Amino acid sequence: CHAFALPPTGFKQHTTTMADDSECTAVKLKSKQEEIFEVDKEVACRSITVRNMVEDTGLDAPVPLPMVDSKILIKVIEYCKYHHRAEAEALPEDDKNVWDKDFVKVV
Repeated sequence: CHAFALPPTGFKQHTTTMADDSECTAVKLKSKQEEIFEVDKEVACRSITVRNMVEDTGLDAPVPLPMVDSKILIKVIEYCKYHHRAEAEALPEDDKNVWDKDFVKVV
């Protein structure tokens, strides 16, 4: 994945195990703090690391990311969601570049 702030729309954060593990279009990512973030598979798999782990282990268990802080993971998911949507909507490169520059600004 690339980089991301607050959970965007359609982004679910769970602190307990989900009962509906049968949904195979979502990936659960487990942060350093053991928080579980449920993300659309297509969005999560923009990250090569996540994609490889999903291919190796499947979707039954959360993908462990023990070196990734929850706040950073939220930002990464935001970045991936934006770029997934931008690609689907065929946004111009200039628009994506402007968004990227604003995204990485540190206040």
